[in-house]
Amino acid sequence: YPVAGGTYLPLATATSTGVVTYSITTGNNVVCAVDANNAAQINFLHAGTCVVRAAQAGNAQYAAAFSTQTIEVGQLNQSITMAAIEDVSFGAAPFAVRATSNSGLTVTVAVGPNTTNSACTVTSTGVVTLSAVGVCSITASQAGNANYEAATDVTQTFNVAKGTQSAL
Repeated sequence: YPVAGGTYLPLATATSTGVVTYSITTGNNVVCAVDANNAAQINFLHAGTCVVRAAQAGNAQYAAAFSTQTIEVGQLNQSITMAAIEDVSFGAAPFAVRATSNSGLTVTVAVGPNTTNSACTVTSTGVVTLSAVGVCSITASQAGNANYEAATDVTQTFNVAKGTQSAL
C-alpha cells in the first residue's frame, strides 16, 4: 500500500474519451493533494485516508461523470543509527552519544537493559557519565508520529574498566 511521501497516478478514463480531472475530497484532513505541477498525479502527504475524485465534465453528447477512490496511506518506516561506543576507563570525562533517525525525528537515549553496577547515567541530551566499573548499555529510541512508524531500538554496550591511578 502507499505511504506518506509517495505518489500515485490514478489513470482514470471516461467512456466519452474527454479529459478527466482529479480532486481530493477528504475534507480538512490533508492526507493527499493533487500535484501542483502535474494535475494527473496525487501526492501522499501524511498517513490516513485519501479520497480521490475523478471527474469528466461531459459535453453535448455525454453527461458529466465522476468516480471516487479511497486509498489508505500508511506510515513510513524509520531506522536509528548510533555510533559505536568504545570501552572506557572509569574516571574518563563525560561524552556525548550520537544517535539519529533517517526520519529526522528526535531520538531519545536512555540507559539500556544490560547495564551492571549502575555503571553509567545518560542525560536527555545524550551525555553519558560514568558512575562505576561495569557494563553500560545505551539505548536509542524513536516513537514515531502520524507519518512514521516507531523505529526499532538500537543499543550500544560498552565496558567501564578500572581507572588508573598513581601513588605519590
